[in-house]
Amino acid sequence: MKKILFVVLFTLASCFAVAAQEDSKYEAALDEAVAMSCNKASFLKAIEGTYGDLFKNNLTAEDCHAMSVELVDYMYPITVNMVKDLWRPIFSYDELKQITAWLSSPVGQKMLNAPTNSGELMKQLIMDPAYMQRIMEITRKYMR
Repeated sequence: MKKILFVVLFTLASCFAVAAQEDSKYEAALDEAVAMSCNKASFLKAIEGTYGDLFKNNLTAEDCHAMSVELVDYMYPITVNMVKDLWRPIFSYDELKQITAWLSSPVGQKMLNAPTNSGELMKQLIMDPAYMQRIMEITRKYMR
């Protein structure tokens, strides 16, 4: 009886160890895929572009950079964790490996490095009177 109990407990412990190993393997793949897709340097560039344009009359370039670095130091880990929480139930281990492989490919790198200055795009939209007028119309429609 003791031998059977030992075998059962050993088997259960082995199953838990394999599951824990699989979990850590999955988390490592998730970390890698998210780190590649949410590049901290690109994040900083986007924040700097946004705030540099918004505050160019009130901040020196050095102050804008320092403020952007501080904002990214605060925002980036939160953003990465949010993306991980969003991706965890969606992507399998194999899919995360495929995402990482694609982002590592020449076309994936080209996409990651493509100029997508969201700050500049938002500034252009905000400065467009027709765009802002339509935003206000939609907002007013729902604000009662």
